[in-house]
Amino acid sequence: MKSDYSQGRLLVAHYEPSSGHALCEMLRKAGHEVIVAKDDLAALEMASELSPDLVFLSASLPSLSGVHVCERLHGDVDTAVIPVIMISKSAEPIARTQSMEAGAVDHVCAPLDLDSLRF
Repeated sequence: MKSDYSQGRLLVAHYEPSSGHALCEMLRKAGHEVIVAKDDLAALEMASELSPDLVFLSASLPSLSGVHVCERLHGDVDTAVIPVIMISKSAEPIARTQSMEAGAVDHVCAPLDLDSLRF
């Protein structure tokens, strides 16, 4: 069920607390409902149960890589339509290619330039 947040429900799965916290705060200030998944398995479960409008997914998660989580999200009929933005420490073209091949709609590099995200 959709909440009263005017900008949408966003799921953030970020392994690094400081940058994950900054991203969540920026998104909340922009009027989004922010749901936080602390690891890869929680991200998969929460995406399926809560149907967020968008997922910010860290490429570095405890068990599965962000690429694998993205592949699983896009391989599941219940979550396949949810757009994913992959967050990675790597600016290498191969990292972007892997994110996009896994189904991400974008690949952004950490540390995040929060001003460049438009919400």
